[in-house]
Amino acid sequence: MKKVAILVDWDNLRGILQKALKEGLFSKFNFNKPEHLLTFLRAFLLDNEEEIYRIFFYLAPPLRECPKGNDLTTTPTYRHATRFMENIAKQDLG
Repeated sequence: MKKVAILVDWDNLRGILQKALKEGLFSKFNFNKPEHLLTFLRAFLLDNEEEIYRIFFYLAPPLRECPKGNDLTTTPTYRHATRFMENIAKQDLG
């Protein structure tokens, strides 16, 4: 079995998935749930020929403050983004 690495530009993929969800191309899919996202990424593998070695996500931590000095760590967006990053880093690919 061939081991493959998957490289994900998260902001671009997230934008594409959001658009697909709005257009109704997916149902019952939540890209913020790591298990849904891993199932989606596994769909690109060749059955019985490839297995995931590692997934590399290209994404930056959210801003902690804006240029005007406002603290962003208390916002729902900041909490959601950091929780997503922590959860996706803990996933077992097995």
